[in-house]
Amino acid sequence: MRQVIFDEGCDLSLYRAALLPDVIWHVLVLGHPPEEQIRERINTSLAAGEAVELPEEVWQVFRLRRLEQISREPWTEHRHLGGRKLR
Repeated sequence: MRQVIFDEGCDLSLYRAALLPDVIWHVLVLGHPPEEQIRERINTSLAAGEAVELPEEVWQVFRLRRLEQISREPWTEHRHLGGRKLR
């Protein structure tokens, strides 16, 4: 899915986050809805997972993060584990 967003240049942000306290991994996609063809490719990538409802507070944190990142540069990629930046 990361490659689809990069290749197509769509206005989306992708986050993979382990939410506490259960440390269950979630994939969040935020931004402007892409064209149908791109949306289908993204949905195919997400099909192996299960759609869940997340608290509004979680979405708000990631919306603010998205706004912060896109104000700096159009493409940003960071990897963190346990508070440590991997790359």
